[in-house]
Amino acid sequence: MKIGNLIKSMDYCWVVSDKKMKGSGLKKGDLVLVTGTKVAPISKIDPYLQRIFVITVLVKDGEIRLPKSDNHYRAYLVDPRNLEKVDEDTQKWAEENLKKQYGNIPHYQI
Repeated sequence: MKIGNLIKSMDYCWVVSDKKMKGSGLKKGDLVLVTGTKVAPISKIDPYLQRIFVITVLVKDGEIRLPKSDNHYRAYLVDPRNLEKVDEDTQKWAEENLKKQYGNIPHYQI
């Protein structure tokens, strides 16, 4: 894997594998927005052996489904090996939808 292809916050990705995600609500082919990362131990035996997971939200019909107290949306903790970055055109389309839905975001300029 090339370092430039690493998945980071505000990347849009396709779910390319649903391995170990049964019952999560995500399925192969879903479009997600990566909102952050979380480090978690791989095993209880060695808590210092860790893996980086990404926190994602579902994007459906151009709508970013951020979890709030007044909806049933949720965030998902996903192994980044199950994701693949979208192409540049899809990234731009999704960023435009983000602007339409939430306006200008001060901490992240598109």
